Amino acid sequence: AYDLSRKMLNKDVEPLYIAEANRIAGESLYNMGDVVSAIPYLQNYVKGVELPLPSTQYILGVSHYKNHEYAETLHTFLYL
Repeated sequence: AYDLSRKMLNKDVEPLYIAEANRIAGESLYNMGDVVSAIPYLQNYVKGVELPLPSTQYILGVSHYKNHEYAETLHTFLYL
């Protein structure tokens, strides 16, 4: 899923699909244990959609926490 979503990010597609590809890439990296690399993808997803999935915001918050980014953790969880 990560590889396919990264390929999608390199194509000229609709913004909604770009946001979804970011979500898939970020969640894939998180589930593979690469929390730090997941953060930018998850942030791009949250910024790219009007109503982000709560589960993705939760993963982003946990990723910030595991990366010792406590202010970002709080900010992410406040907007769940």
